[in-house]
Formats: sequence, structure tokens, C-alpha cells
Amino acid sequence: MFPLKELARRKFHTMLIIISLAVCVSVIVSLFLFGENLGVENASFSTSGLTVGFSAIFSRFILLVVILSCIAGIIVVYFLMSIDTSERTRNIGIMKAVGSLADAIYQYFTIEYLIMVLVGCSIGTLFGIILCFVSTGVMNYMGFPVSMSPLNLQMVLLIFALFVGFSFILSLRLVGRVARVKPAEALTQVSDLTTTQKSTLRLPFLLGKILTARIALRTLSRRWFTTARSITCLDVIIVLMIIIVIGGIVAEETMFSYIQRAVGTNVVLVAKTEIAERYEQLLDRFLQIGHLELMDYLNENFAVPSSVIAGIQGIQGVLKVDPRLILEGTVKEVQLISPDYDNPGQYIVVGDARQCNATVMGIQAETLVNNWLVLGQVIQNNDTDSVLLGDTLAANFFEDPFVQSFKLFDYEFNTVGVCLDSLDNGMVVYMAYEKLSSIVHYSGYNIILIQVEPSNRSETLEKISDALSGSGLVVVDSGQSLNRQLSYVSQIWSMLLSLSLLSFVSAVTSLVRSLMLSVSSQQRDLGIMRALGANPGTILRTVLFQTFILVSAGALFGFPVGLAIILLFLIPEPVVSQNAVVAMVLLISGLITALCLTSLYSARKAAKTPVMFLMA
Repeated sequence: MFPLKELARRKFHTMLIIISLAVCVSVIVSLFLFGENLGVENASFSTSGLTVGFSAIFSRFILLVVILSCIAGIIVVYFLMSIDTSERTRNIGIMKAVGSLADAIYQYFTIEYLIMVLVGCSIGTLFGIILCFVSTGVMNYMGFPVSMSPLNLQMVLLIFALFVGFSFILSLRLVGRVARVKPAEALTQVSDLTTTQKSTLRLPFLLGKILTARIALRTLSRRWFTTARSITCLDVIIVLMIIIVIGGIVAEETMFSYIQRAVGTNVVLVAKTEIAERYEQLLDRFLQIGHLELMDYLNENFAVPSSVIAGIQGIQGVLKVDPRLILEGTVKEVQLISPDYDNPGQYIVVGDARQCNATVMGIQAETLVNNWLVLGQVIQNNDTDSVLLGDTLAANFFEDPFVQSFKLFDYEFNTVGVCLDSLDNGMVVYMAYEKLSSIVHYSGYNIILIQVEPSNRSETLEKISDALSGSGLVVVDSGQSLNRQLSYVSQIWSMLLSLSLLSFVSAVTSLVRSLMLSVSSQQRDLGIMRALGANPGTILRTVLFQTFILVSAGALFGFPVGLAIILLFLIPEPVVSQNAVVAMVLLISGLITALCLTSLYSARKAAKTPVMFLMA
């Protein structure tokens, strides 16, 4: 019962540790479960919702935030526990002085930390599950369908067990250090549990002439363990901050760019009504998979007359005319059997005998209005046996699409590139028009994509409509489907960033509080400075300089690492806009200002406290 009474007596410190643990665990659980609902828990086998390529971007972001939130949460909690233990050094000395054994103190602190860890992780796990349900419900309420997957209790329990295990193991390290402290050292308050070391830092010439700078640097070097913990905690939190805020902005804007490149900007569709509606349905499959009835694309009534194409090409304001032949076909995987050179007489089998339906598009390379993100290369008109695959088709139905071949319309093809495409949710095959036309014995086009100049868009569309008069063809603006896709992605990012920011806010709040506790733990040193004649201004400047050094040291490592992760790992070909740069500047200045003001609050309090109370 004594540990419970002690936790209740120190309720502020207890609640701070429990809340920090709960928020970190809740963010990890909610992000993981929400990712499962989006279909990004395993991007290689996503068959609904987002394409594999877009799912991979979300899954990378979730993975990074989960890992960094876990590290930041454990470090912050360990830091808070360490400061809490250091503040109770005198109590430990009294316990030992009255006869308490080291084993008893060890058991006491072990029970205390175990209670806090279990309570915090339990609350966080429950709150994370609730957050997932709420987030999914909000997405559906806003008109963006997200199916609720069955609750993955095994993974939730695994996250709970891992977080409890790591937190408790680190707390045991503190317990072992507490149990070994000598009563005389604890009662004199000279030792703050590895915070007394001789200063070894040397200041540059100019700083060496400033009294407050010399005092601040010597204090930080003497309290080397606390300084190292503070900088480590700052490093992780800054990296987490960069990934969540800057990485979120960059990833969102880059995904917008990917979608715009795939659909095409300022693009309108010309086709018969049935084909136009089907094309819009194929674009909307990016939002939600639905069953589409079979269609006879080769029906002569769906053909676009060559005279119409020629007429549109002559309209001023039309930048590109991209006539295509769109079909449906069954893609059949061909197994690759090759000799195993490491084991003579044996063979390596790559692939299976899978098959699936896909949208097939005959295109001409020189007239494309699309500019996909392509792994490999875009097909050329003379690539009669080569195709460009959508990302979902390539990932779900081929072990190695660049090595294997496949059959389509009883012809065998090789893959030269894989594109990130939202059309038919990435289940699409692009091939040279001449090849597709000869296979299906169809010499015309049944769909036209037109890229218009944005400056006189309305006038150009009117001219296109006039050119189509009496042909039975309709003009459909692809921008509506594009906007729906962008809105869907934007809402997902907003939800993910909202969940992730909980972890960031918790980590920063805990860090702010830990810095306040760190300054408060120096009250005896500050009292000595006051007794020797230091005025309140000197104390304020000294503490401010200490905090500035800590933040600068953390930023020197945290910001480059965070930016490197974003640019090199999070997303390929990132788009860094002005918004990301402005957000980064605001984050840096805001974090420095918040931490400095926090330290000044505690320093100002110490500067106004009578010396006799500071020295007590």
C-alpha cells in the first residue's frame, strides 16, 4: 500500500508519467489500426481502396511515426522517471539511514514504476482503439468510405507488451541506481545521481569572456548525465516533429503531384456517354472498389470518328490530343523457370499461375497527357512486345514484373516499367496502340483525352463542344474526378496527422515539464549564486543560455536527420513547397521560444525565492 500512497501524494509527477505513456501508446495503437482500415498494413497485397504505390507511402509514414513515437515516449518517460527519482534522493537517504535495506528500496520503486507503466499503457491501449473507431467513423461521415477491419487483438496486445516491457526494463535501470546510492551522499544533496562531474568544456574566446556563458557551460558539463539525456530527448522529439509536420506536408503535396500527373491536369475526356461514364468509374475506384459490369468496348457505336480528332487538333487552346483504345482483358502470369547456378541440376521458379482482370489501354507515346511516376521506362511506339503496368497489378500478381512475362489476349508481353496510377486502382496495362489495334483487329479509337490551355479554358471547351455537334460524343471534365481523389487523400492525411500530433504534443509537453524540473533541481546551485552576489538578471541569463545550448545541440542533430529521412526514405521524388519551408521555420522558432520561456519561468521563480529557502 505504501507505493500507492506515495504515488497519490506525488500525484502531479505520477499523472505526468502516466499521461505521457498513455498518449504514446494510444497514438501507436490508433495509427496501426487505422492503417489496417485503409489497407496499408501490408502495402504489397492491398487489393482495395488505395493503390499499392500510394498505400506504400502511407505505410512508410505510419511506420516512421510509430517507431519514433515509441522511442520518444520511452525516452521521455525514462527522463521523467529519472528526474523524479533524483528529486527524491534525500528521501532515499532517510530510508537508508533509518535501516531500510537496498532490497526493500528496490522492491518499493519497482512496484511504483510497474504500477505507473501498467496503468499508462492500459489507458493508452483502450484510448487508441477508441480513436481508431472514431477516426474511421469521421471518414465515413464525411463521405470518404473506409471499411472497419476486424480488431487485430494480437497486434494490439503485442504493442502493449512491447511498450510495457521496454518502459519497465528502463525503469529497472533507475531502480538499480537508486538502491546503490549511499545514505551520506543522498542526505547531503551534493550528489544528484551522476550529476556532479568536473567541468571539461572549453569555451570559444568571445563566449569565454561572458560570465553567464561560462557558468552555463560549466553547469551543463558538470551535470553531464542530465545534459546528455536532455539532448537525446530533444533529438528524438525534433526528428518526430520534422517527420510528422514537415514530412506530412511534403508527403501530402507530393502525393497530390503524383495523382495530378497520373490523371493529367487541365484534361477533358471526349467519348460516347457509356465510355465516358465507365472512365469516370475507373478513376473513382481509387476511392472505393466496386463491381463493374462487363462492357463491349469494341462496339462500333463507341468509335470516335477520325474527322472529329482532326477537328479538335485544329482548335486554338488545345495543347494535346491523346486518342486511345480502351479495353478489358485477362492478365495471365507466366512462370519463369531458370537454372540455379549455385546448385547444378536444379531450377528456380519465379511466379505462379495467377490471373486477373485489368483495364488495357492502347496509347501513343508522343501524345500522352499523363506524366506518371514510373519505375523503369515508359513504352515507345516501337515497343510492340513491351507494356507499362499499373503499380497494384505489378505488385499483386507478379513476384518480379521486370523478369517475368505474362499473357494477354493469348499474346506474351514483357514489362518495361511500372507506373503509379490511380486509374482502375492501379489494375491497368498500357501498351502501344498499334500492337493492341492489330491484336483485337480494331483500327479506331474509342476515347480521347484532351489537354487544354488553362488561361482560356472556357472558350476552348465551347469550341470543342461545337466540334462535337451531331457526333453523339460528350465532353467530360476529368478535373472533377481529380478533385475527388485529392480530397480523399487530403482527408486521410488530415486524420493521420491529427493522430500523430497527439504524440508530438505529449512529447513536447513532457519535455517542457522535464526542463522545468531540471531547472528546479538546480535551486541549490542558484541559491549559492544568489548568496555570492548574483542578481536575478544574471540567473535568468544563465538559465536561458543553458536552454539555448540544449535546444541548439538537439537541433544540430535532429533537423538534418529528420529531413534526410523525409527526402531519402519517406517518399520518392519529393515535392518541397514554400508551405513546407515556412512550416519548418515556424517549428524551429516556436520550439526554441517555448522551451526558453519555460526555463525562464522556473529561473524567475528561483530568482525571486529567498536565498534561505533555496539553500534549505
